[in-house]
Amino acid sequence: MPHLKALAPDWVEIEMIDEQMMRQDVDFEKKYDLVGITAMGLQIGRAFDISKKFRAKNIPVILGGTWVTLDPESCAEHADSLVLGECEYIWPEILADARDGKLKKRYKQDRPFDMADWPNIDFRELPALDYPLYRKNYFYRQYFHWPILTSRGCPHTCSYCSVTHYYGHKYKTRPIEKVLEEVDEIKEAAGIDNIKCLIMDENPIGNIQYSKDFFDALTPKKIRWASQCTINIARNPELLDLAARSGCKTLTIGFESLNKTNLRSTSKGFCDPSEYPKLIKEIQKRGINIIALIILGLDEDTPEVFENTVRFLVDNKIALVKLFLPCPFPGTPYFDEMKAAGRIVTYDWNQYHYGGEIISLKNFQPGELVKGFNTVYREFFRYPNIMKRFSIFNTKNLSERMLYFWSNFICRSIVYKQRDVWSTIN
Repeated sequence: MPHLKALAPDWVEIEMIDEQMMRQDVDFEKKYDLVGITAMGLQIGRAFDISKKFRAKNIPVILGGTWVTLDPESCAEHADSLVLGECEYIWPEILADARDGKLKKRYKQDRPFDMADWPNIDFRELPALDYPLYRKNYFYRQYFHWPILTSRGCPHTCSYCSVTHYYGHKYKTRPIEKVLEEVDEIKEAAGIDNIKCLIMDENPIGNIQYSKDFFDALTPKKIRWASQCTINIARNPELLDLAARSGCKTLTIGFESLNKTNLRSTSKGFCDPSEYPKLIKEIQKRGINIIALIILGLDEDTPEVFENTVRFLVDNKIALVKLFLPCPFPGTPYFDEMKAAGRIVTYDWNQYHYGGEIISLKNFQPGELVKGFNTVYREFFRYPNIMKRFSIFNTKNLSERMLYFWSNFICRSIVYKQRDVWSTIN
């Protein structure tokens, strides 16, 4: 959103509201000229609700994002206009059309966005940033990560992933010198050198040579950073060493399943669960924390998956975990497969989060998977399991490891607060 704001003409006044991250309230009584909403899968129901309320007041609404792009037909009735795909080049045109009362039903760029054209922004105006608190509070500075982007897309074709299909299996990168300039701008805005950044790429190692060059160039900046990544980074010792030297402290890795057949069936056969322990150790010995992403309830899973998952996470000393239940998003091959098989049990988009039973399951009774989902979270955050997972501290990253240790107790208090873990943690 801040980058689209930067690309808007001077005659446009923009107010940014972030319900997801900042829990900001939408003012439905305010007289806007145009409302633009972007939403991912689990947010689409709320996006439709917001749109309905503004359109009832005759305020035009435009929708965009991955869900809208991959399934425009289901979104058309919920908005006055849709943006399909990227919109940086046509954003000024959209705003001019809205001003003149000539908003088109659909917009789509006739050429891909060139990452060299990424606009400069004032990082102090980030919606998720409490800037005064950042300047005065040490603990807030340890929590807040400044966002940077080096690439878009992913070269893999995982069947459940909307991102790779949104970008048409294309992968593109920003000029490294532009990213480094942005790092310097963030340091200036932050007022300190030792900043923490979040590389927001879908897959920051989608081009290995680019990643090596970028990590090497980033090293002198002496920042700390986190990102999501595939396990493939651990198969390339040189790449992993460069990432660690450049300041990598945390990687969120989609392990997805401990069953190889599950991975093959979702087009993620490049992962081999038998290699996970060895590859995890390669990452951890370089002082990098791991946040694991796991899908429970794929077709080869049985109720034993709950106990096996807890054992895997504890034995491999995973810092944090985020669990998912199978959720087919429209526009993905996984959705098409489940729909063709008659296995989708609801088309209520408000239910399309990762904590509900959206498809009929092969090896679980109704309600059994959700119960197991909650159990895995609670077992992961049991006091003895927290202590086991943090029984070894790597001195290369002791302070970061301690932060994750403390965050586990915070997460534990959240997870044990309510019966439904999904609604509690989100």
